Amino acid sequence: MNVRKHSVPQAGRIIPLFAFLMILLALSIGISLNLSGLFVRHAHLQTCADAAAFSGAVEQARGLNEIARINTLIVGILRAHQIAVLSKIYPSREAGLQAANLAKRRFQVINRVMIYLQKWVGRDAALRSVETAFAVTRQNEPRAQLTVHSPAESSTLGSLGDRVGMASRFPFLYVVETPVGPLILPDPGPAVSVRVTMKKNPASLIFFTNGILQPRHTWAFSWNMWGRRSVSRLRTYATAMPHGGALWDNGKGKPLYVVKLVRTGDMNPRPALPDAWGYEW
Repeated sequence: MNVRKHSVPQAGRIIPLFAFLMILLALSIGISLNLSGLFVRHAHLQTCADAAAFSGAVEQARGLNEIARINTLIVGILRAHQIAVLSKIYPSREAGLQAANLAKRRFQVINRVMIYLQKWVGRDAALRSVETAFAVTRQNEPRAQLTVHSPAESSTLGSLGDRVGMASRFPFLYVVETPVGPLILPDPGPAVSVRVTMKKNPASLIFFTNGILQPRHTWAFSWNMWGRRSVSRLRTYATAMPHGGALWDNGKGKPLYVVKLVRTGDMNPRPALPDAWGYEW
């Protein structure tokens, strides 16, 4: 007895599987493009934030170097007045004391003018630091939103103030008549306090921190009909700070400030700021 075997048709079975695999391939390509674009975008924003923070801190460093030079100039003016008084021999102690007091008053007036000049330099440096950061951001990423996170006393150099940096005197020489003849005697002269610009708190830090917010991002294979979707949580931070110099050190300023990018976690004391290289998704 012959049994006829009926063959089941095989044609067309691969088409649904092929369509399903093509959908998976398209989705995987779309996800890969989205993630790679997002990481590339984040790296670009981090570079923009670094450039803005570094540029802002450069203006701060320039202001600090100028203030340090003025501090050194104040000491130089003091020495010049002291030499002018000490280079003469006065006929009496009263005459020498009068000349020393006159030189002291002149120096104090110049000292106050220099302190005012340093305050103006600090305000100008603070203004230029913020303007430069915004200008660099507009140049690198015109659509990005820049926010300066540095506290007021750091971003505006407001942590600086005038204080007594050193105490000095205006010595002079005068002549005293003695039975054996005239005798030249020294006198320490009136005391003077030299005011210079320093940090109000020596432990305070001067730094520049900013954050850049991603405006909008174009997604591949987006379900949005316009192909664009807001990425409001993509942002980057960067912190830069001047270092290497000193406003007042051993009777003079050291205008050696340079700028470096830092992490807020490495700063001591650590400011209450977002991580310098952190990000949010």
